[in-house]
Amino acid sequence: MKRVIITTDSPERVSLEDVYYHVFRANPSDLKAASDLGKAIRGKQLELRAGKITELRRLRPGETQPPIKHNEVIPDEALDAGPALEFHWVSSHALCENPSPGSCFEFSDITASRDQVLAVWPAPSDTVESRAVEPRSGDYEWGTIATELGRRIYLGEIDPVTAGHRKTTESLLKWCETKWGRQPAESTMRRHISSWLNQYKKEKPSP
Repeated sequence: MKRVIITTDSPERVSLEDVYYHVFRANPSDLKAASDLGKAIRGKQLELRAGKITELRRLRPGETQPPIKHNEVIPDEALDAGPALEFHWVSSHALCENPSPGSCFEFSDITASRDQVLAVWPAPSDTVESRAVEPRSGDYEWGTIATELGRRIYLGEIDPVTAGHRKTTESLLKWCETKWGRQPAESTMRRHISSWLNQYKKEKPSP
Protein backbone atom coordinates (compact mmCIF):
# COMPACT_ATOMS: atom_id res chain seq x y z
CA MET A 1 0.00 0.00 0.00
CA LYS A 2 1.14 3.54 -0.77
CA ARG A 3 2.87 5.24 2.16
CA VAL A 4 2.26 8.99 2.49
CA ILE A 5 3.05 11.43 5.29
CA ILE A 6 2.14 15.06 4.68
CA THR A 7 4.47 17.55 6.38
CA THR A 8 5.15 21.30 6.27
CA ASP A 9 7.59 20.52 3.44
CA SER A 10 4.77 19.17 1.27
CA PRO A 11 3.24 21.36 -1.50
CA GLU A 12 0.62 23.89 -0.41
CA ARG A 13 -2.04 21.86 -2.24
CA VAL A 14 -1.97 18.08 -1.83
CA SER A 15 -3.99 15.48 -3.72
CA LEU A 16 -7.04 13.91 -2.08
CA GLU A 17 -5.34 10.55 -2.58
CA ASP A 18 -2.31 11.66 -0.52
CA VAL A 19 -4.63 13.08 2.16
CA TYR A 20 -6.41 9.72 2.35
CA TYR A 21 -3.15 7.79 2.84
CA HIS A 22 -1.90 10.36 5.36
CA VAL A 23 -5.07 9.84 7.41
CA PHE A 24 -4.86 6.07 6.91
CA ARG A 25 -1.35 6.09 8.42
CA ALA A 26 -2.79 7.37 11.72
CA ASN A 27 -5.86 5.09 11.53
CA PRO A 28 -4.91 1.94 9.57
CA SER A 29 -8.44 1.09 8.50
CA ASP A 30 -10.06 1.96 5.17
CA LEU A 31 -13.44 2.50 6.78
CA LYS A 32 -12.08 4.65 9.63
CA ALA A 33 -9.96 6.81 7.31
CA ALA A 34 -12.91 7.38 4.96
CA SER A 35 -15.18 8.20 7.90
CA ASP A 36 -12.70 10.68 9.40
CA LEU A 37 -12.21 12.38 6.05
CA GLY A 38 -15.95 12.64 5.49
CA LYS A 39 -16.47 14.25 8.90
CA ALA A 40 -13.70 16.81 8.28
CA ILE A 41 -15.14 17.71 4.85
CA ARG A 42 -18.72 18.03 6.11
CA GLY A 43 -17.48 20.03 9.11
CA LYS A 44 -15.74 22.52 6.78
CA GLN A 45 -12.35 21.68 8.31
CA LEU A 46 -11.11 20.59 4.91
CA GLU A 47 -11.77 22.74 1.85
CA LEU A 48 -11.50 20.85 -1.43
CA ARG A 49 -10.86 22.11 -4.94
CA ALA A 50 -11.27 20.24 -8.21
CA GLY A 51 -9.04 20.72 -11.24
CA LYS A 52 -11.61 19.53 -13.76
CA ILE A 53 -15.27 18.65 -14.18
CA THR A 54 -16.44 16.02 -16.65
CA GLU A 55 -20.12 15.73 -17.53
CA LEU A 56 -20.96 12.07 -18.09
CA ARG A 57 -24.08 10.95 -19.92
CA ARG A 58 -25.78 7.59 -19.87
CA LEU A 59 -25.37 5.39 -22.91
CA ARG A 60 -28.18 5.56 -25.46
CA PRO A 61 -29.27 2.62 -27.64
CA GLY A 62 -26.57 1.86 -30.20
CA GLU A 63 -23.85 3.88 -28.41
CA THR A 64 -20.66 2.30 -27.11
CA GLN A 65 -19.36 5.45 -25.38
CA PRO A 66 -21.32 8.67 -24.89
CA PRO A 67 -19.64 12.02 -25.58
CA ILE A 68 -18.17 13.77 -22.54
CA LYS A 69 -17.81 17.47 -21.89
CA HIS A 70 -14.84 18.88 -19.98
CA ASN A 71 -15.04 22.13 -18.05
CA GLU A 72 -12.11 23.61 -16.18
CA VAL A 73 -12.91 24.73 -12.64
CA ILE A 74 -11.84 28.22 -11.57
CA PRO A 75 -8.59 27.57 -9.60
CA ASP A 76 -9.67 29.60 -6.54
CA GLU A 77 -13.20 28.22 -6.40
CA ALA A 78 -13.86 25.77 -3.59
CA LEU A 79 -15.68 22.52 -4.31
CA ASP A 80 -19.10 22.38 -2.67
CA ALA A 81 -18.63 19.03 -0.96
CA GLY A 82 -22.25 18.40 -0.06
CA PRO A 83 -23.87 15.05 0.73
CA ALA A 84 -24.56 14.43 -2.98
CA LEU A 85 -20.85 13.87 -3.67
CA GLU A 86 -19.57 10.28 -3.72
CA PHE A 87 -15.81 10.29 -3.17
CA HIS A 88 -13.23 7.95 -4.68
CA TRP A 89 -10.39 8.78 -2.32
CA VAL A 90 -7.53 6.91 -3.98
CA SER A 91 -8.14 8.43 -7.41
CA SER A 92 -8.77 11.99 -6.15
CA HIS A 93 -12.18 12.32 -7.74
CA ALA A 94 -15.88 12.38 -6.87
CA LEU A 95 -19.22 11.85 -8.60
CA CYS A 96 -22.34 13.97 -8.26
CA GLU A 97 -25.76 13.55 -9.84
CA ASN A 98 -26.66 16.24 -12.36
CA PRO A 99 -30.08 17.86 -11.79
CA SER A 100 -30.66 17.31 -15.53
CA PRO A 101 -31.83 13.73 -16.17
CA GLY A 102 -29.48 11.26 -17.79
CA SER A 103 -26.11 12.59 -16.70
CA CYS A 104 -23.80 13.18 -13.77
CA PHE A 105 -20.69 15.23 -13.01
CA GLU A 106 -17.28 13.79 -12.24
CA PHE A 107 -14.90 16.05 -10.29
CA SER A 108 -11.26 15.03 -10.79
CA ASP A 109 -7.80 16.19 -9.67
CA ILE A 110 -9.25 17.09 -6.25
CA THR A 111 -6.82 18.73 -3.84
CA ALA A 112 -6.85 20.00 -0.25
CA SER A 113 -4.86 22.58 1.67
CA ARG A 114 -1.73 21.12 3.25
CA ASP A 115 -2.12 23.41 6.29
CA GLN A 116 -5.75 22.37 6.82
CA VAL A 117 -4.77 18.70 6.62
CA LEU A 118 -2.03 19.16 9.22
CA ALA A 119 -4.38 21.14 11.48
CA VAL A 120 -6.68 18.11 11.68
CA TRP A 121 -4.09 15.32 11.34
CA PRO A 122 -0.65 16.59 12.46
CA ALA A 123 2.42 14.94 11.02
CA PRO A 124 4.13 12.57 13.50
CA SER A 125 7.24 13.90 15.20
CA ASP A 126 9.11 10.84 13.97
CA THR A 127 8.34 10.42 10.28
CA VAL A 128 10.27 7.16 9.96
CA GLU A 129 7.88 4.25 9.76
CA SER A 130 9.23 1.22 11.63
CA ARG A 131 7.06 -1.19 9.65
CA ALA A 132 4.34 -1.22 7.04
CA VAL A 133 0.85 -1.49 8.48
CA GLU A 134 -1.42 -3.49 6.23
CA PRO A 135 -5.18 -3.09 6.57
CA ARG A 136 -7.24 -5.99 7.78
CA SER A 137 -9.04 -7.99 5.11
CA GLY A 138 -12.40 -6.71 6.35
CA ASP A 139 -11.36 -3.07 5.99
CA TYR A 140 -11.83 -2.74 2.24
CA GLU A 141 -13.69 0.42 1.29
CA TRP A 142 -16.78 -1.39 0.08
CA GLY A 143 -18.74 1.83 -0.29
CA THR A 144 -16.25 3.06 -2.90
CA ILE A 145 -16.36 -0.28 -4.73
CA ALA A 146 -20.16 -0.14 -4.74
CA THR A 147 -19.97 3.41 -6.10
CA GLU A 148 -17.75 2.24 -8.96
CA LEU A 149 -20.25 -0.50 -9.77
CA GLY A 150 -23.06 2.05 -9.63
CA ARG A 151 -21.13 4.37 -11.96
CA ARG A 152 -20.76 1.59 -14.53
CA ILE A 153 -24.45 0.73 -14.28
CA TYR A 154 -25.41 4.41 -14.53
CA LEU A 155 -23.36 4.86 -17.72
CA GLY A 156 -24.80 1.70 -19.25
CA GLU A 157 -21.55 -0.28 -19.15
CA ILE A 158 -23.25 -2.93 -16.99
CA ASP A 159 -26.87 -4.04 -17.09
CA PRO A 160 -27.78 -5.16 -13.55
CA VAL A 161 -30.44 -7.51 -14.95
CA THR A 162 -28.24 -9.41 -17.40
CA ALA A 163 -24.76 -8.86 -15.94
CA GLY A 164 -22.85 -12.05 -15.17
CA HIS A 165 -21.58 -12.16 -11.60
CA ARG A 166 -18.30 -13.84 -12.57
CA LYS A 167 -17.40 -11.29 -15.26
CA THR A 168 -18.40 -8.36 -13.05
CA THR A 169 -16.39 -9.80 -10.15
CA GLU A 170 -13.27 -10.19 -12.27
CA SER A 171 -13.63 -6.65 -13.61
CA LEU A 172 -13.96 -5.07 -10.16
CA LEU A 173 -11.12 -7.16 -8.72
CA LYS A 174 -8.86 -5.74 -11.44
CA TRP A 175 -10.16 -2.25 -10.60
CA CYS A 176 -9.26 -2.77 -6.92
CA GLU A 177 -5.78 -3.97 -7.85
CA THR A 178 -5.22 -0.88 -10.01
CA LYS A 179 -6.52 1.55 -7.41
CA TRP A 180 -5.15 0.05 -4.20
CA GLY A 181 -2.49 -2.43 -5.26
CA ARG A 182 -4.46 -5.22 -3.60
CA GLN A 183 -7.81 -6.95 -3.90
CA PRO A 184 -10.24 -8.81 -1.64
CA ALA A 185 -10.89 -12.51 -1.95
CA GLU A 186 -12.87 -13.42 -5.08
CA SER A 187 -15.56 -15.17 -3.02
CA THR A 188 -16.02 -12.06 -0.84
CA MET A 189 -16.24 -9.77 -3.85
CA ARG A 190 -18.73 -12.09 -5.57
CA ARG A 191 -20.92 -12.11 -2.45
CA HIS A 192 -21.01 -8.29 -2.35
CA ILE A 193 -21.67 -8.01 -6.08
CA SER A 194 -24.51 -10.51 -5.88
CA SER A 195 -26.13 -8.46 -3.12
CA TRP A 196 -25.64 -5.15 -4.96
CA LEU A 197 -26.94 -6.42 -8.30
CA ASN A 198 -29.99 -7.94 -6.63
CA GLN A 199 -30.68 -4.59 -4.99
CA TYR A 200 -30.34 -2.78 -8.33
CA LYS A 201 -32.78 -5.25 -9.90
CA LYS A 202 -35.35 -4.51 -7.20
CA GLU A 203 -34.92 -0.76 -7.66
CA LYS A 204 -34.91 -0.85 -11.49
CA PRO A 205 -38.10 0.84 -12.73
CA SER A 206 -40.48 -1.20 -14.84
CA PRO A 207 -40.41 -0.43 -18.60
